[in-house]
Amino acid sequence: MYYDYSAGAGDLQNTLSDALDAPNYFALPDLVTSAQLQTGGVLRDARVLNKTAAATANPPQSVGGIAITGTLKFTNYLTGGQADPNHNIPAIRNEELNLLEAEAYIGLGNLGLALTDINYIRVNSGGLDPAAPFATQQAAIAELLYNRKYSLLWEQGATWVDARRYGLLGTIPIPAGFANSTPPDPNHGASNVPTRLLIPDDECRALGQESGCSPLGT
Repeated sequence: MYYDYSAGAGDLQNTLSDALDAPNYFALPDLVTSAQLQTGGVLRDARVLNKTAAATANPPQSVGGIAITGTLKFTNYLTGGQADPNHNIPAIRNEELNLLEAEAYIGLGNLGLALTDINYIRVNSGGLDPAAPFATQQAAIAELLYNRKYSLLWEQGATWVDARRYGLLGTIPIPAGFANSTPPDPNHGASNVPTRLLIPDDECRALGQESGCSPLGT
């Protein structure tokens, strides 16, 4: 199942399909440096290598006054290496279903079946060696979230959502320049990682709550 996009009149375009020389979206270097090594110990996880490429330009940009110097771009929604506003986005794929099944097994305490599902993804999608049997449920969760991060890269906000629901927001790496900045509002924790989603103004107004609209997740 896919979300379809089109550059035709009146249709929605895929704005996440960002050209390699565009200034909008960059992949953090940490996505590569924190990826595990494939079998052979040379190349990083195939999922991050397949979904990123070197930017062909590095135009100046900033977020909240903090300079961003991106060198990697996401390639999931490019066609022939070029931006494609018609490129569809999967709503869900078999790879995610496998990991959801693994998560269910972890929740049930069946770490052996969870390992089977996770190793199928590690080997076939990441090119990685199989993981060893899990000693604890927490070890299984850590491995699950690693694989969700790379299997769902640039498809959905899986890293933040998963970290929040497992109480692991403090494990999300902070880009250089952000770690020591003052949290701008109570919706950010001490590490400056948001702890909840804000309800958009339009939705607040539709609810007749133009002021005091509570953040999602409270």
